[in-house]
Amino acid sequence: MAEQGIAMVSRLRDEGRETEVIANWSKDTLVHKFARWAAHRMFYDETEGPYTEMVVPSDEPGQWRPVRYMSVTVALRHYGIGDDSFEVPPWDGEMVRVRDNASALQESYKVADACFEYFTQDLMISGPYDQLLDQLADEVFHAVFTNRALLYGLNWIASCIVSELSAEACAETPEVARLFRVHGEGKLKRTRPPSWAQKAVFYRDRGRCTYCRTDLSGVYDSLSTHNFDHMIPLAVGGLNDITNLQLLCRDCNAAKSDKSLDAGETYRRWFPQ
Repeated sequence: MAEQGIAMVSRLRDEGRETEVIANWSKDTLVHKFARWAAHRMFYDETEGPYTEMVVPSDEPGQWRPVRYMSVTVALRHYGIGDDSFEVPPWDGEMVRVRDNASALQESYKVADACFEYFTQDLMISGPYDQLLDQLADEVFHAVFTNRALLYGLNWIASCIVSELSAEACAETPEVARLFRVHGEGKLKRTRPPSWAQKAVFYRDRGRCTYCRTDLSGVYDSLSTHNFDHMIPLAVGGLNDITNLQLLCRDCNAAKSDKSLDAGETYRRWFPQ
């Protein structure tokens, strides 16, 4: 995951999109953003294949024909979103030698060019494609939100971006510049987690400190921001994002302070050992 994360950081920097990871308590969380970027990159790369072959009814009654689709078309069809009728052009290529004693089929550039043109000039700029990415991102979030170790890794990647942002880069976007501390670069201002974020983290962590397992459920109404810990501290580039929070008791939170410790690794078991 670290190698993939570093590669994504490099791409965001190359494209000048580093500030997109920064937003205070957005419901479009860091996981949503990374999932959306990863899905788009996968679909973009797969315009060159490999393609998915399916059998569909032909124009002749009772007859079937093989058709190839890009993975993004298969996804659109699965979710019933937008136009999923684009078919990959018929195979066009030749046998090429890949080793001294082995050959393989190699598709010509014409097929990939046709897929790339459709994807970039038609589908990618359409509403259905954005809807598909949002659908996938939301599913990924609900699948991984309980995995604090994974969230810690994603937020560590984001902190590499935030901590290295220059004052000049932040100043280009006033909305972003206002989120940072007055003094020092690469450190966001501390803001109180909204009630929806507190409730989500409280119930995800089952009302217990993720370090010492102290039961905090009886004092939920009096919980303060001292109980909601930034896994990656703001002091080292951490985000004000729900994916960067874990539930701690006051003592564990005070002991952790601004240190970058691993996320709590105790999870609720759904069956007895």
